[in-house]
Amino acid sequence: MRHPLTFLFLFVLPCSAIEAQPITLSNGDRLSGEVVEENAQQIVFDHPVLGRLVIDRKKVAALTTSETIEPPPANPAPAIKQRQSTTPAPAVNATISQRIELGLSGASGNSRNSDLRLGYQRRADSAEQHSLLKSGYQRESSNGQTEENDFFTELTHDWLMPQSRWFRFAQGRYDWDDFEDWDSRIAVSGGSGYLFADRPGLRMAGRLGLGLSQTFGGDDDKLSPEGIVGFDSNWQVNDRQSLEASNTLYLQLDELGELRNLTSLAWLIKLDQFNGLNLKFGAENEYESDTGGDSRSNDFKYNLSLTWELK
Repeated sequence: MRHPLTFLFLFVLPCSAIEAQPITLSNGDRLSGEVVEENAQQIVFDHPVLGRLVIDRKKVAALTTSETIEPPPANPAPAIKQRQSTTPAPAVNATISQRIELGLSGASGNSRNSDLRLGYQRRADSAEQHSLLKSGYQRESSNGQTEENDFFTELTHDWLMPQSRWFRFAQGRYDWDDFEDWDSRIAVSGGSGYLFADRPGLRMAGRLGLGLSQTFGGDDDKLSPEGIVGFDSNWQVNDRQSLEASNTLYLQLDELGELRNLTSLAWLIKLDQFNGLNLKFGAENEYESDTGGDSRSNDFKYNLSLTWELK
């Protein structure tokens, strides 16, 4: 019985050592024992059968102690630094809509009248920004005498705030009018706005800010600071009809009581949904408290025209 017990003892002892500290040589051999000492050049290893061994560190492929230790390769490859992509994230695509407008009318007989109206509008909407560009030209004549001849262009840009109804805006407008005391006027403004409604088919916004206006070609051209109070809305009533409205009040800050107010209203009815043809009923009014000369304080215009939506 002594021989089988001795064999069993020798078998169990190295097995326990294997669980504790196995060592694998570079040729694939695997030894079990206890690491007595180790440094960068060699490892002193006690094997239960072979006794104490001094092994060259370069010949050790893997060594497991309380922490797994792997010798560095003879010729370590340089670490490859992961290159960060410099490609910017794609911008959120904006929804862009454009339309042009043409209105013509005339009469002949005892009086000869002719009216011409041209317009352009571009709207761009995204989750971060909203912009609206409007331009219009109108000319009216009666019996060869021009009674209305004016042009305007206006750009409004909104910077929206995520998860908020508040936004920031900037606005610029240029007016040219042949029947005002001045020839042209430039106005710029900026401030904060609030979205009272912002959902598919309906957008209503209020604005409050400060600005400057400058007239040219008049008797009393000057640079005037202004307070701005505005409101605008765009309502898609149904698949065929939409309403657009805006009102902006400009309060002169250097002369209290002086003001001007711009109001516009447009009702569009789709005539040809596939070709983007619309019938537009429009009305505009400009009130100015101090016009100077023979200019009217109220300048009311209404029109009936056709618009084409550009793809």
